[in-house]
Amino acid sequence: MGTAAGPVQASLVRVRAAAASSDFRGKYEQAVDRESAYELLAKKVAAPEPPEATAAGDRAHLTSVTSSG
Repeated sequence: MGTAAGPVQASLVRVRAAAASSDFRGKYEQAVDRESAYELLAKKVAAPEPPEATAAGDRAHLTSVTSSG
């Protein structure tokens, strides 16, 4: 029984040739491992709010609620 290495190899050669002649060659050559949106949001949810910001926000909210009535 034969293998599919011939067609796969030919396809790989075509892909590499297309990539080498692409206008995006320099921009996307290097892989970058950035944090995903999930990771950024998980950090934001896990990080507690500083007590100062919470207290100031509560005072501002109470002031706006009591003065608008």
